[in-house]
Amino acid sequence: MLLVIGILLGISPLGHHFLDYGLLSLLIFRGLLTFSRGGMVGAFGAIGLSMFALFFLSKRYRQWTKKRLPLLAISFSLLITIAFFANELTDNYLFYRYKGISTSEVILGRNVSESKYLSGREEIISSELSAFAESPILGIGIGRGTIYREEANRSQDIASHTEFTRMLGEHGILGLLSILCVFVVLPLWHFRQINNDHTRQWMLTFFILAMFTMAHSGMRMALPSVAFGLAFLLISDNKKLV
Repeated sequence: MLLVIGILLGISPLGHHFLDYGLLSLLIFRGLLTFSRGGMVGAFGAIGLSMFALFFLSKRYRQWTKKRLPLLAISFSLLITIAFFANELTDNYLFYRYKGISTSEVILGRNVSESKYLSGREEIISSELSAFAESPILGIGIGRGTIYREEANRSQDIASHTEFTRMLGEHGILGLLSILCVFVVLPLWHFRQINNDHTRQWMLTFFILAMFTMAHSGMRMALPSVAFGLAFLLISDNKKLV
């Protein structure tokens, strides 16, 4: 994402555009071959959504985007080429993964009873909403979501994968207030203070990435915290630091 944003803003993170595109290609190729949908969809989804939002919010950004159309076309073509090459190496299993078709379905040739896209996350979300319904004021307690699911389903320990429903289930109404303050009010206030489209691009991209990651992986990784912090950096056009 840092490489893509650098390219979009006309900055070369590595000092030469050939090196930027080379490293970016390798990172995309590696990301695809991990078969991890969340990370790849989250990264490119965040970039795409931030560009889409600014395209309608800012006239200057629309003009800037039109000037970058050749660069965007080259970048999109590069992405498609890498994706098809990676898919060929995996004998189409990469595309099966992104289409939500499991290996069992491909081998056996029939549907199997398993979640295609959410990979069982819907059951965790349901249990956390049930916990919120049972204890809406203070929740069931910090870190007790795993215990709650184990007692209810008699199953193995399953950590939360969705931070927002975890906050509701474990913190109750206080969790809801925290979600509204930290993930709604603060970002909106910060975004309205920004006049620079480059900073807006930066802010929206990393904020969306943080929200998406917290929606499918919770806070089990460092990425959402780092991305959320990066979203509130300010990009200055001044060459002199004060």
